[in-house]
Amino acid sequence: MQGAQIVNTAGALVWDELITSEPDKAKQFYADVIGWGVEETKLNDVDYTMFQVNGKTVAGMLARAEGSGPPPHWAVYFGIDDVDKAVEYVKAHGGSVYHEPMDLPYGRMAAIRDPQ
Repeated sequence: MQGAQIVNTAGALVWDELITSEPDKAKQFYADVIGWGVEETKLNDVDYTMFQVNGKTVAGMLARAEGSGPPPHWAVYFGIDDVDKAVEYVKAHGGSVYHEPMDLPYGRMAAIRDPQ
């Protein structure tokens, strides 16, 4: 994610990402409402959109295949010291794991859902 401003601090909100089944409409909506610019790129060979404000990348967007995973939503990423340990805690305390821990070019991550 070239140019992304990811803060890698435990406990901090480090990234926001829109997962949507209508990426073209979303690009136009956020451009019109918030004034975001877009930069198209690839992330692990997948088309990826980075939203920008004054030339700085502030969030991302990924197209969601119909019928896959949770419905369209904004995902929030938190910095954490030990992803594997956190996933075990989530499982033990009633949360759900969408994606087990994995290594990506910018760090290790997992996708979870709290029990609420």
